[in-house]
Amino acid sequence: MILSLIILILSFGNASIKEIAIAGIKLNFAENILFVYKIIWMIWGYFLYRYFIYFMDEGRPQLSSHWDREFEGELGDYIRSKVYEKYKKPNEGCGYSYYHTKRNNMIYQGEIYVEKFDESTQKKEEKIEHISMPIDSSIVYYYQFKAFLKFSLLRPVVTDYVFVFIFSAAVVVVSEISNWDGSLFNVFA
Repeated sequence: MILSLIILILSFGNASIKEIAIAGIKLNFAENILFVYKIIWMIWGYFLYRYFIYFMDEGRPQLSSHWDREFEGELGDYIRSKVYEKYKKPNEGCGYSYYHTKRNNMIYQGEIYVEKFDESTQKKEEKIEHISMPIDSSIVYYYQFKAFLKFSLLRPVVTDYVFVFIFSAAVVVVSEISNWDGSLFNVFA
């Protein structure tokens, strides 16, 4: 990330590196500046690769988990409200899973409690009935969009794992657009 910032500063300022001082030792690269740019981009690529490996190991499962939780939260609440709107006593044990409903072509399947008169005992008894209830897909799009926006803009998991890739791509694009001598394609072309 820091190296990406350095590359952005160099490309925005259309700067070139003439010498580098490391631990008091001055290295002069005035005649072979291409070498410095290649080293910078190779180090940048190395860290991007390392981050990709880290992302595949830890980031992808985290991202997927947060994605599912956001969609289940938004759309599960919507499905629940629709079931309660139509039925007086739904069985809470069935849950209101968005992904389960989506797998069933947006048809919620659950249970409700209904009172039935048992002629043998001459009493009303509460029985469970299975229900299938279609969920309006056009309204679901609104909740999907809302869940996507919340996930994308308000959850740290996106900035922790995705922003690095977006920023890295922006560094390459900006360095190319600025016609900087040290841009990735100028250096390795």
